[in-house]
Amino acid sequence: MIYFLIVIGVIILIFITISIIKPIKHKNSFESSLKEFLEKRYQENYELQKSSNSLYNYDLKIYDKKFALKVISIPSYAEVQINNKVTWEIKYGAGATPGRVQPNKKYLSGIAGFMNYQNNEVTRVVVLIPESKQTVMYINECEIIFVTPMTNVYGIRIMNCNDFTLFKNINDEK
Repeated sequence: MIYFLIVIGVIILIFITISIIKPIKHKNSFESSLKEFLEKRYQENYELQKSSNSLYNYDLKIYDKKFALKVISIPSYAEVQINNKVTWEIKYGAGATPGRVQPNKKYLSGIAGFMNYQNNEVTRVVVLIPESKQTVMYINECEIIFVTPMTNVYGIRIMNCNDFTLFKNINDEK
């Protein structure tokens, strides 16, 4: 009986360790790939630093354009559904199987502060880590749109962790 409890304790400890380390690893991977992209595209004309503001994670400045990046960890192969400005639903559990309904869902907590943050000189960006299967936004009760990085979602942009199209043409806007 004691060995059974030890095995269960070790399994729980491994599960907790993996669930803590995996999001940190994804976040570090995103940061390094973003730095690599910015270095290749803009050489010395950008600044990326951790934010002092608790509402978001990174301050990014490319030329004169400023971005506030909020990194959100979601389950693998999850779908993000934006019901309104502060109610975001994460649906997950079907894996990569096409056509299968996502059996689990949860509401994203902690997005309200960032969504209500107002600063006219900063473009707010939500980064989904790892990338979402799809991101949709309800327009009204029966209409939805698929969200891309260029879609204005209540004054912010939403991008997957490996999709930097939002930052590609900054020098053309100078």
